[in-house]
Amino acid sequence: MDVIRKSISHSIGGYFKAQLQIEVWIYLLLTACLGLLKVRYFPLAALGIAVLDMLPVFGTTIILAPWALICLINGEIVKGIGRIALTGRAQLVRPMIPPKYVGETLGMPPSPTLFLLYAGYRLAGVTGMIVAVPLGILAVALYKEGLLKGVEDSLALLAGRFRAFRQYDEEERKEIQTFREENRRKDSE
Repeated sequence: MDVIRKSISHSIGGYFKAQLQIEVWIYLLLTACLGLLKVRYFPLAALGIAVLDMLPVFGTTIILAPWALICLINGEIVKGIGRIALTGRAQLVRPMIPPKYVGETLGMPPSPTLFLLYAGYRLAGVTGMIVAVPLGILAVALYKEGLLKGVEDSLALLAGRFRAFRQYDEEERKEIQTFREENRRKDSE
């Protein structure tokens, strides 16, 4: 149980640490772009938008898109286009950052982290994304401690039996070849 408790605390703490690092990058991006767009109180505005970006449903678009629309309606075309471009930039950068930071913080390579984030999203939406990485870390910790040895042995046995099932003798190979040739002949007619 100590392994599980330690793994859960490491993964949850690491996940939120990674999320904080991600939001710092988003804040820096927003600060730089809002400063270039000459927005008054741009550090404060960037902080507010970055805090909203931390919440799963909101993101930067919830503020920047209406802000751009208001600028366009008021005839401030350059400001509106600038905010639309910033929204696009934030939307492009945001998905690229999490696998790297979440993976590094939790001690997991970016590819499995990205896979877990995607699988979690496909299975349970945003909640699945939040839960999938810590569960993946827990599974790796349990595996390293040898607590999944029975599962590993069962999978190895199943894979061996599947390989044995898939091996053909010479007569079966000839039968398959004949079947394929007949199908090609029928297809070409």
